[in-house]
Amino acid sequence: MNDLKNAIIADGEVTAAEVTQLESAVFADGKATKEEVATLFEINNACAVKDASFAELVAKSVVSCYLADSDSYKELSDAEAAELIALMDTDGKLDSVELLVIEKLYNKAEKMSPAFTTYVKSRIVDAVTEDGVISDEEINAIAALVYGTAEGEEVTREEAELLFTINNKLPKKIFNWNKFFSEAVAEHIVKDGELSHEEAIWLNEQIGADGTVDAAEAALIAKVKASCTTLSPVFKF
Repeated sequence: MNDLKNAIIADGEVTAAEVTQLESAVFADGKATKEEVATLFEINNACAVKDASFAELVAKSVVSCYLADSDSYKELSDAEAAELIALMDTDGKLDSVELLVIEKLYNKAEKMSPAFTTYVKSRIVDAVTEDGVISDEEINAIAALVYGTAEGEEVTREEAELLFTINNKLPKKIFNWNKFFSEAVAEHIVKDGELSHEEAIWLNEQIGADGTVDAAEAALIAKVKASCTTLSPVFKF
């Protein structure tokens, strides 16, 4: 595998045929090792051009290595999280390959390291702060973080506030974000067809934080009103 890695890096590109070769090498014994995962990240960091199937291979390998081990089956421990963060954080950003890794990890894990979740939240907020846009890959990763893992399938208050933080850093909204944002936040606050006094106050504060109602927040307001049979009179929107 080392010769294949060196040849790929020398070319600066990962082709579909090379992904097939890499997959055969990584899964020759049925499971990815930490050394093989590290090799794939080394290739990812070195090559600007990658066939789309490469991201799938990296994600598959990470899940195989870190979630199928007998010591912490379907769990990403703090020690494992530290190893993954070291592999992913070489440039302080999350690329499309790493975002797919995150998405697959949260969708497959039953228990996730809090340290890894903190890292992912920080990097995604940094990304949208820097460029003012959010990609579909970032939305998918955030959705997996919010809805993934068996221990936390409901949207929490902390997660809803994270979504507002991200939303307020996006000068331009896209349809997929507006849809995900409005549905996720509405799910958090509308559990019984009622918007309570406390929930209304919280929602007023979140929507009014930047003094404007943007497209994503307008979609949320419409969703809340359509979903609630009872609205607290303190709700301002």
